Amino acid sequence: MSRADLARAIGKHPNAVTRALNGLKDGGSVPPMWASILEALDLELTAQPRQGKV
Repeated sequence: MSRADLARAIGKHPNAVTRALNGLKDGGSVPPMWASILEALDLELTAQPRQGKV
């Protein structure tokens, strides 16, 4: 899936997807509350495909 395809799928501009994937300002992040919870529990946020999806 291209960045443009992903942007269309989520209703965002391709530049927003690029910023998010590159970790740039306004690209998206874990909300501070969740970051604190993960840190306190010594957990790491990961993503994996859903079962049956590729």
